[in-house]
Amino acid sequence: MHRSDWETLEGYLPAEGRRLWNQSFYFNAYDPKNGIGCVIRAGFMEGSRSANSWMVFFMDGKPLFARYNANLSCPANRLAGGVSVGGMTLESLEPLKVARIRFQTAEFAFDLTWRAMHPLMDAIGFGQDDKDNFAAAHAHAHLEGSCFVTGTVTLRGGDRHTFEGTGGRDIAAGIRDWGSMEHYRVAWPIFTDETAAIGIHGVAGGRHSYMSMWHDGTDWTPIVETEDLVTFDTDEFTVRETHWRLRDAHGREVSYSGIPLFRCFLPADGYTLVEHIAKFTRSDGVEGYGLVECGMRLPWHRDMALGLG
Repeated sequence: MHRSDWETLEGYLPAEGRRLWNQSFYFNAYDPKNGIGCVIRAGFMEGSRSANSWMVFFMDGKPLFARYNANLSCPANRLAGGVSVGGMTLESLEPLKVARIRFQTAEFAFDLTWRAMHPLMDAIGFGQDDKDNFAAAHAHAHLEGSCFVTGTVTLRGGDRHTFEGTGGRDIAAGIRDWGSMEHYRVAWPIFTDETAAIGIHGVAGGRHSYMSMWHDGTDWTPIVETEDLVTFDTDEFTVRETHWRLRDAHGREVSYSGIPLFRCFLPADGYTLVEHIAKFTRSDGVEGYGLVECGMRLPWHRDMALGLG
């Protein structure tokens, strides 16, 4: 998909008879000062006339509020112009640069804005060493970018916290068949020096494929070599720690490790996503925070994805 058409991804795109057609908008964030973080997603499957949403907030490693909605009716609107789904209102305030999400109940409320630290980049068309075209088989565009995140989070009883942290967002459109992937794992740190990495390792049909990018503080750079090692906890689903090494198209190497601060499960029928917000440390000692995500086709067996720690 050409860069000049990316803004259309925030608006309505017709399914045109494709049953597995998907448009999704994903956000995560973490504020280390108050220990509050979140993962949020809204998915629109016009082909099956349904929508879903995920929203999980935590504080100091413990859940604050969680809501998962499946098989909602599919609204006509999308991020451009604003859309409400599962009680949340999501809107693009500046195309591909600024997005706001609001939610309010008697138990919990938030009003957060994601502002681009780095421009969104299509990870499918850029920054992949995916020999088997793993990514393109699951979407025709997948924009990802790192953000500054600000706003407020209000707890039960009216205890209001100012939020000032960092996070990621992505926009995906295309055919999405969760069951076609045995496994995938992601590590997305955003460091305090405003560099960031997006490492993706997918397993489909027994083949291992990679799709990774590195932002050096100035530009996104494609990654030509990715190595990763995940150590799972005793449940064999949640991550105890993760280690990644990336080499970019200029021959530069970056490596980093992540230790999760919070974990949650997000069901998708016969597939499960395990979301973690983690603290990362780069090999030169620079720290940061961000996402560790794993997807597992059920029933899950570790031998479905060779090379796991």
